[in-house]
Amino acid sequence: KVQGEGGFFPNPAGGTTSDVQQDWSWFGGWGTTSAPKVSLWRYCPSDGRHLDIRSEPYIDGARSLNCLGAGDVFCVRQEKQGAQGVLYLELADGRGWVFDHKPGFGRMCERFSADEDDGPGSYAITYDKLEVTRARSGSEIVGKLAAGGVVLVLEVSNTPDQQKVRARLESPAGWITLVDCSNNIRYAVKSRKPARSERNACTVWG
Repeated sequence: KVQGEGGFFPNPAGGTTSDVQQDWSWFGGWGTTSAPKVSLWRYCPSDGRHLDIRSEPYIDGARSLNCLGAGDVFCVRQEKQGAQGVLYLELADGRGWVFDHKPGFGRMCERFSADEDDGPGSYAITYDKLEVTRARSGSEIVGKLAAGGVVLVLEVSNTPDQQKVRARLESPAGWITLVDCSNNIRYAVKSRKPARSERNACTVWG
């Protein structure tokens, strides 16, 4: 379950990939349009075991190749009420579905609030395959980070023209988006865990 452990996915060709430049001209400014409702959740099992992410909103649904580790924070784009009071949560990065509790077992996930102000320090990645770019406002992608990884942020910068909060990393060297204010998605949250460069040793480009 490598996807659930976090890692850095560099370009195997040794070069960079140009991202499609997004057009923000329709966006009139900070807070001037209605953004989709998204929320943060944390996986908090009582037994400390990992959770296989489902491909559909059912506890017994097909399992994907991805998983959550205990303590992982993730971004949810849809909440769907199911049978026996189970609330199904669709991950915003497209990995699939998890659930807030399992009948007969107990709580699995709880709502999470990112109350701390953004600044230098350790951050846990909440969005799978998060792009790392060479420059703060550039679109030159040098790799991607897996959800669950922990990185060290050296600098945080607002980019009003892109409606994003950006962060410069120690390793891998480059910039990531912490928050996209156009859709309210948070891609990383403050973490008490230290950044571990050995977790960035993956060689998969995805």
